[in-house]
Amino acid sequence: MNKTSTYTDLVFEHKNTAYGAYQMRKKHLIFTFIGFAMSCAVIFGSFGLYSLVKAKEVSQKEGTLKVQHKKVIAYTQLSAPPPIETIDNQPKNRPNIEIPQARAVKKFLPPVVKKDEEVIEEELLPTQQELKKVNIGSRNIEGDTTGIEYDMSDVDIIFDEVINNSGTESKDTDRTNNQVQTKVQKDEVYTFVQKKPEFLGGESAMLAFIYANITYPKIARENDIMGMVVIRFVVEKDGLITNLEALKDIGGGCADEAIRVIKTMPKWNPGEQNGNPVRASFILPVKFELTN
Repeated sequence: MNKTSTYTDLVFEHKNTAYGAYQMRKKHLIFTFIGFAMSCAVIFGSFGLYSLVKAKEVSQKEGTLKVQHKKVIAYTQLSAPPPIETIDNQPKNRPNIEIPQARAVKKFLPPVVKKDEEVIEEELLPTQQELKKVNIGSRNIEGDTTGIEYDMSDVDIIFDEVINNSGTESKDTDRTNNQVQTKVQKDEVYTFVQKKPEFLGGESAMLAFIYANITYPKIARENDIMGMVVIRFVVEKDGLITNLEALKDIGGGCADEAIRVIKTMPKWNPGEQNGNPVRASFILPVKFELTN
């Protein structure tokens, strides 16, 4: 008998030991052992169960095929880009523009009544044929023989028309001190003036302006149309250009192109008659020529 049983028997001596506290004390060790055993069983059972579940999960993972979804990108072979066409801004065929050679100027002053013996041969009035080949001014100037040659026979009909119509100009003359003085009419357009209209900078500047702004018409270029067009216009008192018309046209839009460029010109120096600015007619030939 162990000490605990002895102690229990001493405590419950002469007392009822059939049930109650005595029985509980007697079976205390048994209950303790049973509880300990059950606790161990639960602990070890839980551990074993966890190990089994874990092992099953590992086996399932090892037996599972892992599929990776990859993105497929379609590749298309691109064709080579077309060659870049270079555009030449410079026109292939620039018009070869010529202006008339500086023409000789004949003195054309109002006639003065003199005696026959006082008339000098050098001062005789020019004939109509001479006026057709020269410009009109207040003194004789020899023409420039080194300039660009220009065949004015193409526009003889134009100058004939101008000269024939010059007699219709309205003039009112008075004879004072045996000299004829011409009064300037306000709205009259003069064909011949003492000082002709002039492009600012002269003929060379006018040639440079036309060459820089004119374009050979496409229709004329495609059909090899070449030749000279003649444009007549009026230079107003303030230098503006008005009343443009083509006196000679070769077709293909050449006359229209010449008129377009002339319209863009800056103000001219107006013509003068008796020291006063007047409206003056001006004829400008423009030659179109294709170059290879």
